[in-house]
This record gives sequence, structure tokens and C-alpha cells, in this order.
Amino acid sequence: GFDPNLNNSATSIVPQADGKILIGGHFTTVGGVARNYVARLNADGTLDTGFNPSAGNGVYSIALQADGQVLVAGDFTTMGSATRNRLARLNADGTLDSEFYPNFGGNVVAIALAPDGDVMVGGQFTSVWGRGTITTQRPYVARLNPDGSLDTGFTASANSTVAAFA
Repeated sequence: GFDPNLNNSATSIVPQADGKILIGGHFTTVGGVARNYVARLNADGTLDTGFNPSAGNGVYSIALQADGQVLVAGDFTTMGSATRNRLARLNADGTLDSEFYPNFGGNVVAIALAPDGDVMVGGQFTSVWGRGTITTQRPYVARLNPDGSLDTGFTASANSTVAAFA
């Protein structure tokens, strides 16, 4: 039967159109094979061995974009060997999208895609910054443009952790 045999919890499960399944969580092995916090399964539950982005710590949420790119959110500060503070975008093959570079000053717990391609981000952070840009205060909720830059026109804030979007 279907048994990916994770050594710890999965916190996000996202099916893909081709039948494969993206998973994120607090595991470090899938079916006895090293996979740090994010992996892709084949439709039968076995590990897709060609997909290995390797997050530096736990993954809380995954979102699949219409173009096949994958957003991964959590409490990591690296994805593979690159610095990524709590949010990264992967290409369909699991390699890091080097052009998508937002950074969050605290854990990202929830992500959701808007119909226009914007990315809603919620969590335990109070600030957001990009590559070489000034830190902007955004308590617990932010909206990113499709390229990963902060949508400066969206200034909502919360007084505690945002854990989900509807």
C-alpha cells in the first residue's frame, strides 16, 4: 500500500497534476533515504529520487504555482546551500529559483496564492526584506508580488501569528 515511511511528521501535502505529491514537514528521511524537510513522492508513495531541494529546517506550508514552480515556507534559513529566510521558490525539478528572494524575520507558517499570482504570507514574522533592500515592518501578514518583491500597497497587520488563509 501507500506508505512513504517518513521518520517524522508531514505538515503540508500538495498533489500535482501528474499524480506526484509534494510533502513538507519535520522529517529527515523518506523510505529510509535522506530528505531534509521537503520531498516529492511518486503516485504510489515511493520517493521521487530526482527531487531533493534540502531545506535547512522544518517546512510548514507548500503551494504549487500554475507554472509548476513550488513555494516552500517554514522555519529554515537555507534551501540547499543558498540562504533563504523562511520562504523559497523551487523550479519544477526541485532546484532553487535564484531570482525569488524575499526574507522574513520569523517563521512563515502559511502561504496562499491569489488569482493574480500574488502570494499571501502569514506566520510569526514582524519584518520582510529582499535582496539588498531595507527591512519593512509587516506584523504577521504580508503580500508579495509574483516576483517575490514586497507589495508595498498591502499594509494589513495582525497582533499574533497568522496560521492559515481561506
